[in-house]
Amino acid sequence: MMSRSDCTVVDHEGGVTLSSAYFRYSLSLEEELRALSWENLGSGKKLNIADGLEFEVDLDAADTRIWIPGWKVKDTDEGVLDPNLESGFQEGFSQPYLNDSEWDGCQSPVNIESFRYRKERYRWARTHAFLPEEDINTPLTLVIGGIGFLDFQYIRIFINGKEVGTRETTDRWHEPAKVLLTPGSDGHSCLRFGQDNIIALQLTGFVSRTERLNALDPHEGRDMASLGRMYPAQFEQFFVVGEAFRTPVWKVIGRQVVKEGEQGEFIVELKEAECGLFAKAIYTWTRNSATLHKRVEVSNPSEHGARIMNVRLGSYRVDEEVTEGEQGFPVYVDDSFYLSLAHPSGWAIGQDRHVILRQYPGEMLHSGEKLNTMEAVLGVSEAKGGAREAFLQHIRSRMRRTVRKHDRLITIMESFGSWNNEKELDLGFWPTEPIILQHIGHVTEGQVQEGCAFDYYSIQFWVDYYGDVERARPDGFPEGFKQIKSALEKSGSSLGLWISSSLSAWGIGGNPVIAPALTYDGSYGAPSNPRIIAYCRATEPFKSIFTNGFRFHMKENNVGLLKFDDAMAICHNPNHDHFPGIYSTEAIQSAIIWSLNRFDETDPDVFLMLYWGYRSPWWLLHADTLFESGLALEASTPSTSPTLYARDGVTLGLDQAHWWRDDVPNLGKDSLGVWLSNWEWNSSIGVERWQEGFVMDMCRGSLLFQPWSDKEWLTSPERKQMAEWMAMMREQTACFAHSTLVIGDPWKVEPYGYCCTDGKRAFIALNNCTWNDALVTLRVNASWGVASKDKWDLYRWHPHKARLIGEKSGHDPEMEFALRPFEVVLLEAVPFGEPPSLNENFVHAPLPRTFTEPSRQLTIAVEHIDNVYGMEGKLNTGEYGGTLIFIAQMYKDALVEKRTRLGTHFSVQCLLDGQNVHCQPIIGLKTYPTPWQGWRIDVQSSSADREYELAVTTNLPEEIEVKFSGHFIPRSL
Repeated sequence: MMSRSDCTVVDHEGGVTLSSAYFRYSLSLEEELRALSWENLGSGKKLNIADGLEFEVDLDAADTRIWIPGWKVKDTDEGVLDPNLESGFQEGFSQPYLNDSEWDGCQSPVNIESFRYRKERYRWARTHAFLPEEDINTPLTLVIGGIGFLDFQYIRIFINGKEVGTRETTDRWHEPAKVLLTPGSDGHSCLRFGQDNIIALQLTGFVSRTERLNALDPHEGRDMASLGRMYPAQFEQFFVVGEAFRTPVWKVIGRQVVKEGEQGEFIVELKEAECGLFAKAIYTWTRNSATLHKRVEVSNPSEHGARIMNVRLGSYRVDEEVTEGEQGFPVYVDDSFYLSLAHPSGWAIGQDRHVILRQYPGEMLHSGEKLNTMEAVLGVSEAKGGAREAFLQHIRSRMRRTVRKHDRLITIMESFGSWNNEKELDLGFWPTEPIILQHIGHVTEGQVQEGCAFDYYSIQFWVDYYGDVERARPDGFPEGFKQIKSALEKSGSSLGLWISSSLSAWGIGGNPVIAPALTYDGSYGAPSNPRIIAYCRATEPFKSIFTNGFRFHMKENNVGLLKFDDAMAICHNPNHDHFPGIYSTEAIQSAIIWSLNRFDETDPDVFLMLYWGYRSPWWLLHADTLFESGLALEASTPSTSPTLYARDGVTLGLDQAHWWRDDVPNLGKDSLGVWLSNWEWNSSIGVERWQEGFVMDMCRGSLLFQPWSDKEWLTSPERKQMAEWMAMMREQTACFAHSTLVIGDPWKVEPYGYCCTDGKRAFIALNNCTWNDALVTLRVNASWGVASKDKWDLYRWHPHKARLIGEKSGHDPEMEFALRPFEVVLLEAVPFGEPPSLNENFVHAPLPRTFTEPSRQLTIAVEHIDNVYGMEGKLNTGEYGGTLIFIAQMYKDALVEKRTRLGTHFSVQCLLDGQNVHCQPIIGLKTYPTPWQGWRIDVQSSSADREYELAVTTNLPEEIEVKFSGHFIPRSL
């Protein structure tokens, strides 16, 4: 007898209902396979579905597709309202006779090389296309443009100097422009058959931000990671000779209940008449899961091949609001349901209460062959408002780090940053064996003397640019890793290797064997930034060289950690086995998944980390962690709002990214750790406030502990502190594995913090990233996931270890805690009378609830003459003295204006009571782009007001507005 929790298939008029204790999913089997409704039994919400087609494909119907493999591009004006008045149009950029030889080469017009590309800017793109003479009497369609992101809202198209079409769009999701050129039409008359044709595009309205980011960041301080090597820029560019697609109708021809009970499996058999293809829609679900899984197996019993271009695994019009979704992410409906395809290349998009699940295989299905589609995952929450958490639970249950039992504390020493590097961001001075061996010596010394041991020791920029992945650079590692492996065996650490997944400059781009794998036609010229020249991971021999090289290192060099960066998942080379453009993304990302699975087969214990170019949570089925949040920041990117120290801004940015990546489980998130070098690559920060960076990083829930080293590998007391924190995380892994943002929002100017708890004790990380003193409420109770206790002991691990004492014995579950501006605190709450972690002995100190002297903002008047800004005023420095801070923020057209190497744009002089005082710049000389600078001035106590005068000289363009503010933070005893 079936129970209420069993998986069942229940017949109803015209169809069936797939049921479990979590949902009921009703299907119509009349003629076509359609969804009718979806009921969430936990929340009590029912979705009514209209036009709920469960499966549809577009077959290739083209006589020929003429692919466009490259472009020449040039940027022109910004903010011109009339395209006819834009300078490029005025200068004849649309005309075939123009000499564009000096323009940049790239594979598509959206291969933007800057993170910030203003929407109002114009770009021109030009390319060549040869049209065969035999197609002169056949209709052609030019397909140009993207589908909603990294796309231009305005595209004006010229062929051989004649305007043939325009696309203007405002929707989040849309289709590329399709210009139909039929014989006899005006557009067709400009085509040259048997000859070269010049296509020119006038482009503006570039979409490089989402509405969500605009809402969080209206002054555009943060940017999306819009380089082509991050998001795959889906910009289509080809001619179709004849009809592009045909979309057959699939009729239901059979059904089969395979399993009921603890597991459910139901198959619907389909057939289409045009090509004679068969399909099986296979639904599976289990008693203990709130998800329904669907995949379709398509078979071709006919004698003729059929190319499957596009697949839709669900097209649902629903009666509730839907989220946007995107490639590799879910769509949420009413915050009670989610829909996604379990593949980084699978699209789930939502718009106007319409959800579409689609993939772009572009694969030829030959006679007798089968194609398995991606897996559609349809999930429900146990209560209304919990759809995202239900999705995260599903990912956590399947992610490699869970399955392979890598869900423990992972400690990684990153060698990058541990040597002198004068060329800074050019990274011209790469590591050598003597440098690495010397640094391993420092690390081993830290292990022996302070107990600071690491699971893995990672090396970057070791690969031979002119060789293959098996061989290290002969100029740096003449014996390969022989000596390094021996040194690491003594320390107990395993070797880790980093490499770029696709890029030429940071891989093996000098090896001529892999030249056929280039992602675009180099005859159009190299891009101005050679770092975006990439190779297609789906194409041989690059695919095998890359995969077999790392399998070699795992077997021969005991490599236990692999870090893969810069995955370029777009290819416009028409000579590869896959179709170009949007069809290349699935081929490339599936090839990368194939490689990751080969590494897993070679050694299931190898730890796999993904960096730029890997953003979808579905990557976590094949690797342990991913870094990219979709925002243009790393672990050295200064904040967009001013902070007391440069490190504070980096920490704030990483917490913003952590919050932004809300569809990725904490266990799968990599923040890139804490960087300690003084390189420009680290914005010249050095070891400044590394402890504050680690406190927040430890409590984000990733169970990663990874410093990127400085040259000397800290001091002995600092290494001892790091070892202690490492031991604490290892002892209390159950706490640090469960992190929740419980206070504030890092995107707002307010204190925020995490609670990490196993239900019995809690670690609390607080960050007051404001210029004001703050009083926050700690809630060590069920609202923060902690068991109810009448009294708690509170221990402060940082700064200044202490047992914090209140007015009476033990603390109430709710207590107030005072923070100075930019103070970062790590607390441990344990039931009253129990010891803290590691059985540490702590001195007693009062629980901070107020400050004798408040922090305050200064009222300053600014005089501006030419490029000099003058300020003066009076300051009461109080009984203890403190820190005086002046901030300069840059704006242009009401948006923040970011400048590289910001420290070189300002000079400052300050007089305090008529005497020169030292002004410590907050942002160093060599940095990533930053929109502000500040200066800290240490001031002593005084019973009388002190007079200050400040003069700031800038070398900024006139159009940049500089706004100043001042603050005073009293010294706390």
